[in-house]
Amino acid sequence: IEAFKKYISLNPTSEKAKEYLINICNLAHRMNDAIDFFLLDYEKNPGDLDLVKKLAALYRMAGETEKAIDFYQKAAELDPGNAESFYSVGVSCWGRSYNSPYLEYEARMSLLDRGQAALEKAIAIKKDYFEAYLYLNLLFRQKAQYDISPAQAMTWRQKADELQAKALELRAVAMQAQAAAAAAAGGAQPTTPAPASPGGK
Repeated sequence: IEAFKKYISLNPTSEKAKEYLINICNLAHRMNDAIDFFLLDYEKNPGDLDLVKKLAALYRMAGETEKAIDFYQKAAELDPGNAESFYSVGVSCWGRSYNSPYLEYEARMSLLDRGQAALEKAIAIKKDYFEAYLYLNLLFRQKAQYDISPAQAMTWRQKADELQAKALELRAVAMQAQAAAAAAAGGAQPTTPAPASPGGK
């Protein structure tokens, strides 16, 4: 780890060395070493979008989901026209709630509201973003599961069903377009698109 840190300090543009550093920290269960190393660069250049995304991913790998969400949010603010940035915030909020059965009620609902806003922003930017619709559906199911009001929980489930149907509809359209493009390119069979893993814990 120290050797890679030294190498990167001498060759700061070496992305391969940075990958090696992250991998060895992950294998050694010392992700905080990588986080602390890249935080030094972040403090000097907080507007570096690639660095912000890297830190979000590192915090996620380290299991520090709340900090990961904060950095995904920073990435979204630095790149407000990128639907994927807001999608990452929403998916991470869902993952935090899904993997935290003992989260306090107010904290969970605030987290889910944050994720909802981010996913709705992603959809506003990219109207056919079926993955965002899918996770928005899952997020509303979390609201339905934990809301203390049975009537409100029913409303959330109905909303989730609507979003799931919309996600499947958009996914079917995407598959048809992919099949048409494959046929035009020589008949290659399209692969089935799959939503990104939330990754949050």
